[in-house]
Amino acid sequence: MESIDFRVRLRTEEMLRPWNPEHPAPHFSQYIELYKMKDRLTPMGMPEFVEHMVAGGVQKGVVCGGSVDDNDHLMAIKASPQGERFYYMSPNSAMLGAVLRGATGMSVSDWLSPRLWQAIGAEDTALWRTDRTGLELTNGNFNATLRDYGRLGVVLANNGARPDEPSGRQVIPREYLLDATDAKRAPEQFRPGKATPYMGYGYQFWLYPGKRWRFAMLGVHGQSILVDPEIKLVIVQTGANATEQAGDTSLGREREAFWRGVIAYYDRR
Repeated sequence: MESIDFRVRLRTEEMLRPWNPEHPAPHFSQYIELYKMKDRLTPMGMPEFVEHMVAGGVQKGVVCGGSVDDNDHLMAIKASPQGERFYYMSPNSAMLGAVLRGATGMSVSDWLSPRLWQAIGAEDTALWRTDRTGLELTNGNFNATLRDYGRLGVVLANNGARPDEPSGRQVIPREYLLDATDAKRAPEQFRPGKATPYMGYGYQFWLYPGKRWRFAMLGVHGQSILVDPEIKLVIVQTGANATEQAGDTSLGREREAFWRGVIAYYDRR
């Protein structure tokens, strides 16, 4: 098993390698030349695009009705300069999967299986739904068991290392994890209270306000993982709302009230 090597350098020509040679996506080359790789991890700037979740069909593990190729045109025009404003954009995250596949020549699942999923000691095989071309939809669509999500959370809560192994094997480089999840390292416009009225945003992680280092992974249907490395707290919720935008539902409000209550309790200690 391998640990993740985040030191891989993605040159422009590698990022432009078509993941679907029969459909090179005309806007994608212009899009990828304009922005740094880390800007795909933290969606900076505001596009002329509105994030709107719609229900999609699933057939044989493939999400019907579109592909990552179809998203490239959504990035062609921005309403504000890159780096000035936070705006959550699912197509940004979807493009990360395309970039990884183009750079490694492997599917996202094949690349991450030994480096992350097997490395954390997962018990079960996870499922990642794909678009019609077979490319994983890396803006979500990942399915795993409660216990394995918990294992991932424990590794994140232990600075990216396996606490159950005597060697304390490092699965995720600690410095990368801090860059991805520590609000103090985020650009000013991505910090809690700035990116949103309450939370900040890192490299695909939501960042909590306060003195402690806390972060979360939030699914659109309400699935969630809260991580507090200082006290080694991990809370996993796999219960899902019937509709998207769960944060606006009673499930999302009750989850947030519970989490904030737990956080307030430990902040008083």
